[in-house]
Amino acid sequence: MYKHNREKAIAALILAAGRSSRMQHGQESYHKLLLPLGQGTVLSHVIAATLASQANPIILILGYQNVQIRASLTPYLNGDQFHSHHDIIIAENTAHMEGLSTSLHTGIQILMNQDNDLKKETVEASLTPPTSFPTIQCDGALVLLGDQPLITSDLLNQLIAMKYATGKRIIAPFYNGKRGHPVLFDADLFPELLTTTGDEGGRSIIEKYRTEMGRLDIDDSHLWYDVDTWEAYQQVLHIWQEQQK
Repeated sequence: MYKHNREKAIAALILAAGRSSRMQHGQESYHKLLLPLGQGTVLSHVIAATLASQANPIILILGYQNVQIRASLTPYLNGDQFHSHHDIIIAENTAHMEGLSTSLHTGIQILMNQDNDLKKETVEASLTPPTSFPTIQCDGALVLLGDQPLITSDLLNQLIAMKYATGKRIIAPFYNGKRGHPVLFDADLFPELLTTTGDEGGRSIIEKYRTEMGRLDIDDSHLWYDVDTWEAYQQVLHIWQEQQK
């Protein structure tokens, strides 16, 4: 089993910069990441699961309604829910309108330390910005979507463990033969991930290196349910309520 190592580890990139354009109910539009779920929000559950995993550091990439999302996270960051030894870096993707790939680029650039002018801050209980940008060494990165609140730390840890057990360059979960998220990419694929465009989150890289991918078969497709529409949100709410019984 993989043991967390501060010198060399698996990072996590939480992509949470999109506009949430499909989240409508009647005449109202909502930001899916800010929708309530239990005692938190859709996004807060993704962050909490990642913090409970062995991934480190965690990079949260924001864009659309950046200020509102930061404000929504403050109660959790100042409380016990997000208390851990992990580093959380918040980065703003000012090009988020150009597609998901730009958020992926933002996170990868931080890991490669290519862009020291990116707006960033280390998020702790005090929300105190760091005096310098951290030097990050990692063997790879998990790419997570901010709208999948049923994701678990156990799944993330299984993906990390498989990476170290198999040495595969890509690790992905599968349910009934269908690939889901999150996907773990080896660090040597970071430069190629920077070549993706539009709304792609690494699909072309996965296709290119399909023979070098490790498949983690799981028996619960709920883990990667996303909250793209109001109907999907209602479904996730129902699953969440059933899980709490």
